[in-house]
Amino acid sequence: MSFFCPSCKNESEECHHDIELSTEAAAEGETKPGRKDDQGKPDLEPFFSPLLANAHFAPAVASVVRVLEAGAARYGADNWVEVEPADRYRKALLRHVVEDGAEDTDSGEPALAHAICCALMLLAKRLGK
Repeated sequence: MSFFCPSCKNESEECHHDIELSTEAAAEGETKPGRKDDQGKPDLEPFFSPLLANAHFAPAVASVVRVLEAGAARYGADNWVEVEPADRYRKALLRHVVEDGAEDTDSGEPALAHAICCALMLLAKRLGK
């Protein structure tokens, strides 16, 4: 009877990692408690950890989140998905980049935080999300 060893990252009948499967559990496709089939899936932690834990990025990420929250409060959560054409976000992104250094009069957040939100929304729309 073979099984997938997450440490070896292959299927085998035996491995040196001492993973114990009962014959009945293996036949039913069950493993020990704590099973997580995440092999081959993207590991996003390296992306998020530096942004959220890095003291340099934390204020910028917080500003972007505040802009997203202000937009949701003003227009409704996920209203941006319905905005057409998507190029409106490209135009808004460019406006906010030109305003670099200025604070948005409605949110009080930096114009670049708004530009980042526009870029995220534009990218999500272009990727079909």
